[in-house]
Amino acid sequence: MQTKVLVMEFVDSAGKKFSIRIADPREDITPEDVQDVMDLAIDKQLFNRADLVSVGRAYVVATTQTDILF
Repeated sequence: MQTKVLVMEFVDSAGKKFSIRIADPREDITPEDVQDVMDLAIDKQLFNRADLVSVGRAYVVATTQTDILF
């Protein structure tokens, strides 16, 4: 079984990273889609971290799980 998670990293005013993870992102998501959402999150202060000042990076983590014992 394979799972995917979209990780969006932000940078706060102290230069520290803050990330959120979204399970099962759309297959057709574009870099522009992600950029728009991240910019909106900063502009509207959607998280309890009002000191978020910039977009860091975004990436998808794909994990494959293989059961050994059934």
